[in-house]
Amino acid sequence: MADSFEARKTREREKALRKYGPDSLAPAGKPEYDILDFAINETVGMDRYAEMIYNRFYLGDVADHIGIALPAKIHRVVSKMELFAQEVSTELIEIRNDLMELGLDLGKTEDDVFIKKE
Repeated sequence: MADSFEARKTREREKALRKYGPDSLAPAGKPEYDILDFAINETVGMDRYAEMIYNRFYLGDVADHIGIALPAKIHRVVSKMELFAQEVSTELIEIRNDLMELGLDLGKTEDDVFIKKE
């Protein structure tokens, strides 16, 4: 069975349901979580994924085995990922900062939820 965006989207929703419970499927997600912080972490993380993909499949030993067209495609998609990560993360950070300057409580950050405080 071929993979697709819709199949991955379904799996991500199912994973969110298991990880965060039924509230995760509400239109705005779990209101006690700072959704902007979570989204920023995801988009910033895309930059690291781009780096790993580039190094593994464009520069690494695998590149010798995948022909001529595929490395060019990898280079293009990695460039798009890096640009997306930088632009979207920057805008989300600006929006989050603006909302925080207005005194809004945006909820628990991802670190608050998943990193144990000593």
